[in-house]
Amino acid sequence: CFPIQANRRQFFEAKIREAKAHIGYRLLCQLAEEDIIRSVWTTNFDGLAARTAGEFKLTPLEVGLDSTRRLTPPSKGQLLCVALHGDYRYDHLRNTPEELKTQDETLRNAFIEHLRDIPVIVIGYSGRDASVMNAFHSAFSQSGSGTLYWCGWGDGPPPQGVAALIRSARSNGRSAFYVPSDGFDDTLKRLGLHCSAGERREAIRHEISRVTPDSRLNRAPFEAPCPRINALIKSNAFAVECPAEVFAFDLHQWPAQGAWAWVR
Repeated sequence: CFPIQANRRQFFEAKIREAKAHIGYRLLCQLAEEDIIRSVWTTNFDGLAARTAGEFKLTPLEVGLDSTRRLTPPSKGQLLCVALHGDYRYDHLRNTPEELKTQDETLRNAFIEHLRDIPVIVIGYSGRDASVMNAFHSAFSQSGSGTLYWCGWGDGPPPQGVAALIRSARSNGRSAFYVPSDGFDDTLKRLGLHCSAGERREAIRHEISRVTPDSRLNRAPFEAPCPRINALIKSNAFAVECPAEVFAFDLHQWPAQGAWAWVR
């Protein structure tokens, strides 16, 4: 915890200075160029979405706690990047347990309004921030056509808070799903290939192959090979019992013969 905002800002700046956008952010911007994605709402401080958008034919619109007036619906060719807990460069940050209990009211209301009729995909977020989860509950307790796709990590069940949100949304007539995934990059690869065709699809394939080795993209069922047995390995097994006590001593002269018998 960093009680002094300046110290906290310096801490994040040192961590973020060398950060580079990996394949997931680049594919997100590919989808934004296709007008499939128009906004990114994040609890991160790194600003990677906006930084990556600058490398594409996109205009990033950055919004933090001190710039909520910029919260306007983005147009085609724009990517709205909202830092829900503040931008480490300018804002009074929110990342301690006490600070995460509340949310900036303007950002909260805009987030709830955004979730009403626009589908949202949640990736790489555990749902541990009470303020953000409260906004989700408020949004999906209202009528609307926006669908929730919560992408969790691995094949396990959803966290309790996420499961409760999905149940609440469905009980209010909203569509909500929990989707097991292999993380942010993998999900964006699948979305990019599924939602694109023609030249855009080839551009996404090129982006993936350029950043990710082919060996990491190949997927096959687990298989344990059973080669022909042509040799045997022989060994002895020794039962080992850990002693309850260990004695240390100095030996002035080691016995010429029968050392172990002498020690015993």
